[in-house]
Amino acid sequence: MDWNVLLTAADGCGRDLARALRPFGRFRFTGYRNVLVGRVVEPIAFLQAMQERAAQGEAPGSFITRVVPVEWTFPVTAETFLQDAQAPLREAVARYPGPRFFVRLDRRGFKGRVNSQEVERALGAFVAEAIQASGGSPGVSFADPDVIFLLETVGETAGLSVIPRALRLASPLLKVR
Repeated sequence: MDWNVLLTAADGCGRDLARALRPFGRFRFTGYRNVLVGRVVEPIAFLQAMQERAAQGEAPGSFITRVVPVEWTFPVTAETFLQDAQAPLREAVARYPGPRFFVRLDRRGFKGRVNSQEVERALGAFVAEAIQASGGSPGVSFADPDVIFLLETVGETAGLSVIPRALRLASPLLKVR
């Protein structure tokens, strides 16, 4: 299934979450603990709806610990991870060129084959070069970035989420580690 949203369920709530999500789109378990992916009509609207439900203690929001809207999914391998991520990142930077940024990789899979910190540094350098090439003055900021480029892997598929400051500040379920 092609997915545009990734969710994590609270411990012990996975099955309840899967049932409660049925009216909102197509979802499936990933084989990784408490992680589901799904396809919804509008990922940002879905995130907002889940936040409202969580704030009111209603399902399915009450079963969710994290929601990540995903703009691009693409296949990746351990050997070509950096190259695989460059085309979607280039497109993302063109659409969200905020000068202060950071790149985060939440990896499920590739244990012992992909070093998340090395990938983050290399892709951060790639993003900085892309921002500079478009006339911007890039800078890495973990404290208050204009935009976060978040890569989520589920096995050999990666999803790229671009999180502008306004969305990050307004979205308690959109947690970036």
